[in-house]
Amino acid sequence: MSQPGNHERVITLGVSLKMYFGYQQTVDWCQRIHSIVQRHPLASVTQVRLFVLPTFPALAPAVSLFADSAIDVGAQDLHWGFVE
Repeated sequence: MSQPGNHERVITLGVSLKMYFGYQQTVDWCQRIHSIVQRHPLASVTQVRLFVLPTFPALAPAVSLFADSAIDVGAQDLHWGFVE
């Protein structure tokens, strides 16, 4: 598979689960999606980047589940800093 060049469009496709699922529902969803993506032929297409933003408590299991997949994991509404 070729790497995207300047003339090729890269599509970023993902979902935030923050307001929709609780912890177990998020982990179950991630397991199902991981299984689908692992066997889907389009998972290796470099013109598509997949991501999921799980609920914060499910962030660590999601990172572990998707470590060997084409799905990136992120978080939202986080701030790292010191309160004075």
